[in-house]
Amino acid sequence: ASRADHVHEAPAAATVDALLPRALPGTALHLHRLSEASGALADQGSVGTAAVISGSSAVRATPGPYRWGGGIELVSPAATDRITVATSVPVGDCSIACTILAPAGSAPSAPSNAVVFLLWDQGTLGAENTLAILLHSTGALYGYCWGSGTGTAGTVYAMTWTAAHRVVVTYEHGAAGATKSFKLYVDGVLRQTNTSTNALLATKTQASALGLAGDIYSTGALAGMVVSDAQVWGSLLTAAQVTADWRQVRGALL
Repeated sequence: ASRADHVHEAPAAATVDALLPRALPGTALHLHRLSEASGALADQGSVGTAAVISGSSAVRATPGPYRWGGGIELVSPAATDRITVATSVPVGDCSIACTILAPAGSAPSAPSNAVVFLLWDQGTLGAENTLAILLHSTGALYGYCWGSGTGTAGTVYAMTWTAAHRVVVTYEHGAAGATKSFKLYVDGVLRQTNTSTNALLATKTQASALGLAGDIYSTGALAGMVVSDAQVWGSLLTAAQVTADWRQVRGALL
């Protein structure tokens, strides 16, 4: 083949990832790109547990938050549809993050508050232990922390849905549970700081994106949103780490 032929070839995925970097595994327990067109939803974190799609509404490798690579969207989902991964995050500090895009350029449809991404213990309704990124019925985002029967909701943060966003929620347990605060960051900027009034979060055993059937946080699965780079840490991300994460991601966002 001539040199001209090679000039017009698409670059290899590894080359593009180097030019347009996305979130790095770092110290994360889980990092799911959710960009695979088929096969396992691989985990690039230290635990290495593949994610699972529940239901049949998921569209894989759909154009998503990044300039390449795509994500997963639930299209006309049943109430039980979602994306999950098994985990074990003990009592103590933890953090969650994901990269999102609303393909329609407007707020995803949510007749009630709905799950974007959460970490929880799969407990009995009303007694769960949860750290969550939630979509408000107004189209805003907010952090939420729920422990053993008592919940604390952060102030809603109005979103501009014409662009992709990186969202991080951190939970600080503090020495002997003295702190119990959680923070919401959007695009590397601190948007909320909240003091949690609930009990300490017990060991969390599942992370779930775009829905959580039968739970008070969601009336069903969330449609109209593409999610990618879903991450879980069993540690507190500092403001500097969130900034570094945002610098890693922003050049690749739409």
